[in-house]
Amino acid sequence: MAGTVLSVFAGYPQSTGQERHHSRKGLLMRQNDRENLELDKLQIEIRRLNAESRKLVAEESKFKQEAFWYPYAVATGMVTAVVAVAGLWTRF
Repeated sequence: MAGTVLSVFAGYPQSTGQERHHSRKGLLMRQNDRENLELDKLQIEIRRLNAESRKLVAEESKFKQEAFWYPYAVATGMVTAVVAVAGLWTRF
């Protein structure tokens, strides 16, 4: 009977303390891999947000510059229109 029991369990390795240690080590490595993957994702998100922030700052600067020059452009257009009307007025 004992020979039968040994033959049934002969194909299955018995769990040893060393195997359990490697199992825990593998679990910790997978957990560390997940944490590193999560950190990588967060760093990518931070880089994306920083790039978007720089883009918005550049756009703000552009709008400020346009707002500064807009009155001059309108005034130049009005002066041109007045000169054109005066030129037509004097011809006819």
